[in-house]
Amino acid sequence: MRAALLPEAYAVAEPVGTWQLPLAALVLLAWAAIGTLLAPRTLRRMTSKESGSRLNDRQQRALQRTI
Repeated sequence: MRAALLPEAYAVAEPVGTWQLPLAALVLLAWAAIGTLLAPRTLRRMTSKESGSRLNDRQQRALQRTI
């Protein structure tokens, strides 16, 4: 994002003196992949202890807050 918003002269402030766009893309891709893998497990664990009626009640309360 810095490479897109800052002038090229600011690249010298980077640790290696240039924008590291491939490394930034790789890091973002890794974050997305890890999040995609962990999200279903986390959500499943969160809802595993709730019965259908409790889950439905929570959804209804959430809908009432947004309206």
